Amino acid sequence: MHSQTSLSVAAAANLKIPMTELESAFNSEHPDIKLTINYGSSGKLTAQILEGAPFDIFLAADTLFPQKIFDAQAGVGEPVIYASGKVVLFTVIKNSISKGLVALKDKKIKTISIANPDTAPYGRAALNVIKKYGIYEDVEKKLVFAESISQVVQQAVTASDVGFIAKSSLFAVDLQKYNVEKTYWIDIDTSLYEPIDQAMIIIKNAKEPEAAGVFYDFILSVKAAEIFRKYGYDVK
Repeated sequence: MHSQTSLSVAAAANLKIPMTELESAFNSEHPDIKLTINYGSSGKLTAQILEGAPFDIFLAADTLFPQKIFDAQAGVGEPVIYASGKVVLFTVIKNSISKGLVALKDKKIKTISIANPDTAPYGRAALNVIKKYGIYEDVEKKLVFAESISQVVQQAVTASDVGFIAKSSLFAVDLQKYNVEKTYWIDIDTSLYEPIDQAMIIIKNAKEPEAAGVFYDFILSVKAAEIFRKYGYDVK
């Protein structure tokens, strides 16, 4: 039996949902490569990579963090955009945000969860939305910061009144019952935040550079693009 190559992937937290399907599509094409996926905020993963963590490839939630790796000469080739993510405002409190972002000023909404804007690109986008919409001063005291987009989802389901999450998170099995637009979530006008172009880079010290190249090509394939679109991403 042919031995499997183990590929270590660092992936931004927003990729958790599409990655299940991406992984099985990749496995059926490349049964000889086994993916080991580590999720986290892009900033935290970047810090780990720059400290020499043994990752082969990094799929980030923006272009800035992979660029940082490239600039530090820790990556192979310039970062390449594989998909663009979207931010939505989410709640489990029925109809509490149907009026739109203005609802965040409502006294009934006491806590707004966002990912740490310094380490999580989706958190940075959420903060931009709040500032550009002109309600930052009204809601500043309500903001609760989470480490990653996955934690924002957990907080929004359990502790916070609302959360700014990745659109892809709506496809999680435990959020299916809340995937009802206007009732539990609203799209956010993309003019309020910079596009969340998500880029990837192969790590210079990759133990499996060849397998990393195979996975890199797969992520840019038509098949992967189909999967990304299915989970609310844009792919050019």
